[in-house]
Amino acid sequence: MESFSSIISLLLSTIAVVISLYTYVIHDRKLKKQEHLLNMYHIKQFQNEEHANKKADIVGEISLLRGEHYSLKIQNRGRASAKNIRIEEFDIENYDIRNIVILPYNCLNAGEAFSLNIFRIRRSVPTMTITYVWDDDWDINRKKQQTIQLK
Repeated sequence: MESFSSIISLLLSTIAVVISLYTYVIHDRKLKKQEHLLNMYHIKQFQNEEHANKKADIVGEISLLRGEHYSLKIQNRGRASAKNIRIEEFDIENYDIRNIVILPYNCLNAGEAFSLNIFRIRRSVPTMTITYVWDDDWDINRKKQQTIQLK
């Protein structure tokens, strides 16, 4: 009888060890999968940060000077320097850029800006669409189209 109880004790101990090992392996596999996902997320976040550091972002803001004269402030809101900035598409039927001689603009560092004076020829046109083209560390001839509402 005593050997029967020792067999049962041994069997129960073995079952407990097997269940514990199975639970540990399953839990460890889930943890490793979660750790892999977190590592991939951090790598992707690092790559996105690295890409953002190579990109310039050109944006224009317009403000009224007087009458039909406006100032177009072109600013680099990106993290990298923008080089060879130019305007590819501009509504020349309705607007006239007064100091176009500064284009292409050689280099615009992050946070810097320059201004162009614009004269509106036709009063009925309330918006202006401009396509900016520039080079940065990310790519050459990057483009951005912007529609600006005149005030």
